[in-house]
Amino acid sequence: MTSRLASAVRAIGRTSIGRAVTTFFSRNRTDNAAGLTYYSVLSLFPALIVGVSVIGMLDPGATGRFLANFNDVLPESVLSLLDKVVGNLQSNRQAAGAVALLGTLTSLWAAGNYIAAFGRAGDLVTGTDTGRAWWKTLLVRLGLTAGCGLLAIVGVITVTSGSSVASTVGGLWGQPDATAALWGWLRWLVLAAVIITITVVLYRYAPSRNLAARELIPGALLGMVLAVAASAAFGMYVSSVADYDATYGSLAGVIIFLVWLWLLNTVLLLGFQYGVTRGESAPANGGAEEEG
Repeated sequence: MTSRLASAVRAIGRTSIGRAVTTFFSRNRTDNAAGLTYYSVLSLFPALIVGVSVIGMLDPGATGRFLANFNDVLPESVLSLLDKVVGNLQSNRQAAGAVALLGTLTSLWAAGNYIAAFGRAGDLVTGTDTGRAWWKTLLVRLGLTAGCGLLAIVGVITVTSGSSVASTVGGLWGQPDATAALWGWLRWLVLAAVIITITVVLYRYAPSRNLAARELIPGALLGMVLAVAASAAFGMYVSSVADYDATYGSLAGVIIFLVWLWLLNTVLLLGFQYGVTRGESAPANGGAEEEG
């Protein structure tokens, strides 16, 4: 029995996912995830300023409805903190709109800190020593930030406003309730497609070495599944086992938020490691190129 178990473990270790996990932890990629968490904090709020401002001009209640979809997944303290930040930004829509119009480039630059940090972490994963020229780095940083931000905004508007559109379309067929119920399930597929697209774009273009999208899609899928599982498990741990309030007092919400961000960045980087490992094990990998 023991020998069979050992053989099964060795067999898993020889697979792409097994080698990816082994490489990830043996090279302390969780330290890189901690660095990405730092840049997540620096980038998140400038990105929220732009995102909430633009979404608020299109649909004022969209952001709140979007966050409400994750009540059963995200830790309560994380949702509370995000709700508070979004509420403060939406409390003065006129000022928020001015920030969106006048401060977009500054906010994009600040939000791009994460893109640049992920690119450096990705270069460590791929073993790339030489990066891009500075002007290419700048263009990629701004382009990815704007592109991913636009995809995120479109995803939020689509997911939150889709039910009313579905009801209207269903009304033409005489089935508004059935169509709205169907959309209640389809919206998760739309959200998953948006998240996977953003992740693949980040994996593909942030590092200096560009891998083929077909090698990165499985890693993006793995990262998304692990992100949902980690968020749900961490939420249960916080609510049922750990007592952060007793340990950290008023800082408990911030500590929980930071740990949650670290978990997300860990599984995101693990997904990229898996994509790189799959690419290296492919018999003919002509889809990777290194930029100068």
